[in-house]
Amino acid sequence: MDARLKKFPPEFISRLSEIFPPGVLPLVHNGLLTPKTTACRVNSLKTSAEKVMSFFKKENILFEQDKYLPSCLYIKKLSQKKLVGLRLYQEGEIYLQNPSSQIPPLVLAPKPGERVLDLCASPGSKTTQMAALMSGRGKIIALEPDRIRFERLCHNIKLQGCASVTALHLRAETYLKNFLSASCEEKFDRVLVDAPCSGEGTFCINHPAGFSHWSLAFVRNMAKLQKKLLSLALTLTRPGGLVCYSTCSLSPEENESVVEAVMNEHQKATLVNLSSLYKQASFKPSLTSWQEIPYSKTRGQCVRITPSEKNEGFFVAQLRVLL
Repeated sequence: MDARLKKFPPEFISRLSEIFPPGVLPLVHNGLLTPKTTACRVNSLKTSAEKVMSFFKKENILFEQDKYLPSCLYIKKLSQKKLVGLRLYQEGEIYLQNPSSQIPPLVLAPKPGERVLDLCASPGSKTTQMAALMSGRGKIIALEPDRIRFERLCHNIKLQGCASVTALHLRAETYLKNFLSASCEEKFDRVLVDAPCSGEGTFCINHPAGFSHWSLAFVRNMAKLQKKLLSLALTLTRPGGLVCYSTCSLSPEENESVVEAVMNEHQKATLVNLSSLYKQASFKPSLTSWQEIPYSKTRGQCVRITPSEKNEGFFVAQLRVLL
């Protein structure tokens, strides 16, 4: 094992060998030790991938288009500082966003005209991506309880021209209470729960501040909050509607275990099989068990994105509320 891994919390590193099979574990280790390639998402509300690529070529900026995500471009030999100084960024035509982070909105796949709720919205990466997927038509409610993060969310919504988004400075629990008291409110067609998490999938050796907070107790506390949020999301979704649950954590307690527990409580929710995503190299089936306890509900139908040179570690599940 690479000696540099000793800089991470020992319990975090030891758990990885329980979570990932031997053939995948070296890739995960390498992902922790390798800074991610800078990636940006093209904002289709303001421009197109073709126009952005033409601009990069004209400016002699080296880039690579993602094989599976046409709106995702990897920028080479250009610092993030210089990238955010470009006119394209300053005017909201591109947005810095790791490809893994772009998967949950694509899985949820909101359609123009639909009612969508982003339960944990800041900084707005996925909120604004969904607005673009909906071609700016429909309604997105974006919730954020923290004042500073709320202001950042509002800034990104405005910068990217997302007129269909309404940002609310509210906790999810408060929104649910207000929603239930307003009998005229319609439930949502689709809900995104990109839940607060331990952030293990974003850990990088070059940024020790990002993992200095880690402990197993922190993971378990996050899992309690995540269960509440996912349960709340299902309550706010119309029959036949969809809920996408995602984290940038590697821990089963925050991923499969959360989905499993909430599905046991909500008998009217069923899992959508995401196995079609496994064709991408970093995408793997979710766990079928953890510490000898089988997952009878999820059964490997969710997707885990393995940390790599390009991808942050992510978990994605999709649930449908039964009619």
